[in-house]
Amino acid sequence: MVSADREINNGRSYLFGWGDIFVLSLLITLFGALGFSVATYMKQRPVNATPLLVPLAEQFVDLLTDNFIPPQNIRLLREDAVVSSQERYTVRRYEVRLPDTINWPGLRKLLVESLARKQVTVVEKTSENKGQHEIVLSLGRCPFAEAVFLTRENNAVAEPDCSEVLDVARQAMLAVGVVSGAISLETRDISDRSYPTLIVHMPPGIAPLRLENALADAVAPFDGYLEFVEEKELVRVSRLCRKSGPCAELHILSPKPDNDNAQGTPSDTPTTENEAPADKELNQQPSSTSETTSTEPENPESPVQSLS
Repeated sequence: MVSADREINNGRSYLFGWGDIFVLSLLITLFGALGFSVATYMKQRPVNATPLLVPLAEQFVDLLTDNFIPPQNIRLLREDAVVSSQERYTVRRYEVRLPDTINWPGLRKLLVESLARKQVTVVEKTSENKGQHEIVLSLGRCPFAEAVFLTRENNAVAEPDCSEVLDVARQAMLAVGVVSGAISLETRDISDRSYPTLIVHMPPGIAPLRLENALADAVAPFDGYLEFVEEKELVRVSRLCRKSGPCAELHILSPKPDNDNAQGTPSDTPTTENEAPADKELNQQPSSTSETTSTEPENPESPVQSLS
């Protein structure tokens, strides 16, 4: 009886055998290990700090422009992605050319005080080049921006490049048909920028677009290009640039239209002249008739006098 009960119990009372229990325990172990690994990764994965650091880099650029540094003097060199064990973010590297009116010690003090309110630290790196200053902006452990400030000593190095581009542009203008006396380089009234104004008085018969196309083709081999700014009445404004920055603001002045329309068209003048003789003839006919009528009684040889 006992053996029969055991067989019945072994055959019907248990839903899983030893093999099923082993597979089930193995699956539970695997899922448990997987869940532990996911939880560990979620806890230790790098935090994406880019949405927090990118606005700070943009505020740094706005701070420079608000303190009289022209936007064209600020150039983004590159943007690198950084992934560490705790954070992932981007680092922006800028090149800033300081105008002659701004001194570096005063600007550095302003940057340190203004960015400290945003919990951003400013560290200046030692540079071997004279007239070049490098700083690193960091938020906590994340250096999110680097900037190289070039003062007048470094700006003078780029002058030969601009001079070459301007000389090539002048030769292209002369080749198009602009006379030498119609080209002038003005350095007055440019307090808002660090490059001069190139003024060109166009002769009649030459379209400004033709001159711009000739300039773009001429300066292209010298890493130069032409950038359109705006168009006013009889003035088309463009910017002559090289890859390192603007060289001159180009003002193309079109000739003023002739005042022939105010004096009347040539077709109107002959019509008036042709009509005038006809009016004179019409005005002269009554006078001639009156003269004839008045002379007839005065004729001494008339038939009335002979009869008397």
